[in-house]
Amino acid sequence: MKKLFQKDGIKYLDSSGQQGVFDEKTFRFILRRERSRSDRTGRQFCLIVLRLPERRSRCSDRWLLNALARRIRITDTIGWVDSVSIGILLPDTPADGAVAFLEKIIPIISDAGTVPDIKVHTYPETPQSGDAEEKELTGGRTAKFIPESATDSSLFFADVLAVSPPFPVRLVERSLAGIALLVLFPLFLLIALVIRISSAGPIFFRQERIGQKGETFYCYKFRTMRLKSETQTHEDYFSYLMQNAVPMKKLDNNGDSRIFPAGHLLRASSFDELPQLINIFKGEMRLVGPRPCTPHEFEQYLPWHRHRVDAPPGLTGLWQVSGKNKTTFAEMIRLDLRYIRERSAFMDLWIILKTIPVTIGLFFEDRLAQVSDAATGNALDDAPFLNASQHTDKLSKNS
Repeated sequence: MKKLFQKDGIKYLDSSGQQGVFDEKTFRFILRRERSRSDRTGRQFCLIVLRLPERRSRCSDRWLLNALARRIRITDTIGWVDSVSIGILLPDTPADGAVAFLEKIIPIISDAGTVPDIKVHTYPETPQSGDAEEKELTGGRTAKFIPESATDSSLFFADVLAVSPPFPVRLVERSLAGIALLVLFPLFLLIALVIRISSAGPIFFRQERIGQKGETFYCYKFRTMRLKSETQTHEDYFSYLMQNAVPMKKLDNNGDSRIFPAGHLLRASSFDELPQLINIFKGEMRLVGPRPCTPHEFEQYLPWHRHRVDAPPGLTGLWQVSGKNKTTFAEMIRLDLRYIRERSAFMDLWIILKTIPVTIGLFFEDRLAQVSDAATGNALDDAPFLNASQHTDKLSKNS
């Protein structure tokens, strides 16, 4: 027997229920799960969103929700999308099926005395032509039906399924980032001096990255590469990592000539990442979260890979303290998605506390690996991603 609980006269149920109306938190969990299922199977689902008037009676809500619950299929789900919007999830249903379902529920909406805006969202999105149109209701009332082309379903799901910490948590993190910038200012000056002596050019490196919901922002780092260094090598390497189940080792281990000597130390110690405290202070990043990727990388993501942008990017994360360079690309994505599912204040604190010893351990591991590769001449063997001309050049130099 499934357990129901009641609020304001409306029947709700917990995550184990099968009938009734889900609360907002549980319904969004169900949407996230259905999105993942759709990514695996390629089968489309629809979400009908009924946006109710701000001013309405609880009695009308109760009547409408209970009436809808009696008319959906056993595989369908009803729940609150937000405080004024009801969602009806229709698995394995194309847009035409959702419109046919709408024809059945419009009389119910009319009888309930509410006049909602009705939006149909599909996933994966299949844009259709057409503008918003009015659906006739009884009693001379109308409901606005907006096709997905006018609502942009991809942006809708990105917004609804995004996860963010409460405002007080973000405020505390931004304050801590500001304090850290002041405390670490002498270290910043020292690093800036080392960069200036080692390589001509700017101190900071600014690069466009993908943040929460796929929005772009500029990520700050200390510059570790020589001026006008080409980026094709890194892009090729990322494509190689995506297509092969191999550990995500840094290019540094292969004697990357684009990096000046002091830059190797900054990258190995992760000191080059410290300017991202500026991004945290600006609210573009968090202390903990998935690492922000570049637009080029994001374009190559599979649909399920893109779920990692449901959360704000972070300076450190579960992947960084769970093997990092020893994990494959797919394992990194799964760790990021696990963090998004299981995130909590305790997990964030655990990741932050673990980051420093893990970073120190990786620093010495990286140094030992480079010394070993230099002594044995095996650095080239770890670079199968290099194009043919680069590979031939290195072989000729070593012969």
